[in-house]
Amino acid sequence: MDAASDFPTASILIVEDDPQQVWLYSRALRDYRLTCVSTGSAALEFLSNETPDLILLDHVLGKGELGGEFLPRHK
Repeated sequence: MDAASDFPTASILIVEDDPQQVWLYSRALRDYRLTCVSTGSAALEFLSNETPDLILLDHVLGKGELGGEFLPRHK
């Protein structure tokens, strides 16, 4: 058994609409369980069922969404 597999892997929710940024995150964070969504609405839907260990949130998302506006709606 690999020593790294002996430890639980943190889950990270990435809220990012730029595919290049998502690719960079996925490369840099490949040892973690990643969920990537491109809108605040999709993030809220995911968060209604799961609680990640960390959220990486883009400030300006597509369709005029602002990352900071979605945070207060997350309970």
